[in-house]
Parts: sequence; structure tokens; C-alpha cells
Amino acid sequence: MANKIDIRCILHDHLHSLVNTDGKRNIWDLLSFFLAPLLCALLFPLNGWSINDDVLSTFVNMGSIFTALLISVLVMIFDQCQKLTDKLKSLPVDYDYAYRKSLDDRRKLMRQLFANISYAIVVSIFLLVFSLLQQFFDQGSTHWFSIWVAKPACVFLAINLLLTALMIIKRTYICLTVS
Repeated sequence: MANKIDIRCILHDHLHSLVNTDGKRNIWDLLSFFLAPLLCALLFPLNGWSINDDVLSTFVNMGSIFTALLISVLVMIFDQCQKLTDKLKSLPVDYDYAYRKSLDDRRKLMRQLFANISYAIVVSIFLLVFSLLQQFFDQGSTHWFSIWVAKPACVFLAINLLLTALMIIKRTYICLTVS
């Protein structure tokens, strides 16, 4: 894969951010963010359900809007993380340990948030691509790609994006309100 578009580091960092405050992995996070959307996505081909053009248009709009909005949030989080890093560097080494720890914890949360937002942008782009690919097929298409790849991918990506957006909102709220 071309180095410029290799997104594995984003996926890696996002997966490693799905931890509790104590740094331990929570199996429920993985089930919620990946298994539940996957099961919902598999219901479509197994039950013969279709996605109409209005829903596909909504997915295209959702992918486009989320991409644009999340890029601006990404810039804001990056700026805040840089300010926090500068603040930590300016403090004397022997400064209040609890205060330094709280700043470092906040910076860690911002880095996780940065990974989550980057991941959500990637998911938004893939949702946009798969929605456009699905629009090339009829609503009642029997082509294997439409049934087994494009529709389930759209459903999985849309659900995963919404769940990730909720996590981003919660983490942003914590970053901005906890002192």
C-alpha cells in the first residue's frame, strides 16, 4: 500500500484508545463498536433487505458532513494538545505531582481523542465511497457486490460512525469540562 494513504496507524491508535481510565481493555467496547454493527450489517443480505436511494443519499451526506466537521474538530484538539504540552514543558520538574499528572492525563485523553476523530474521518470517507458504489446498483440489484459487500459495508460504517461520534462527543465534553 502506498505510504501516503496507509491508514493502519490510525486504525491501530483508535483500537488502542478503546480502554477504560485505568488503561485496561473493555470487551464491551469492542462488542459495541464492532460486533454489534457487524451483526446489523449481516442482517441485510441474510434477510434480503435493501437500502433505498434516500437512505444512500443520507449516507453520502452524512459522510461528507462528518468529514468536514471532524476535520475542524481535529484541528481544535490538536491545538489544545499542543498548548497542554507547552504548559507541561514550562512547569518545573519538581512542580506539584498531582497537577502535572492531571495535565498529562488530559493530554493522553486528547491524543486518544485525536485518534478517534481521525478514525471517524476515515470511516466517513469509506461510508461515502461505499454509498456511492451502492448507488451504481439498482435498489433491487442481485449483484453479489451490492448484496454482500456494499450494503453491509454501508450499514456497518454508518452504525460504527454514529457510535464513534458519540464517544468523541463524550470525550470532548470531558476534555473541555474537567479541570
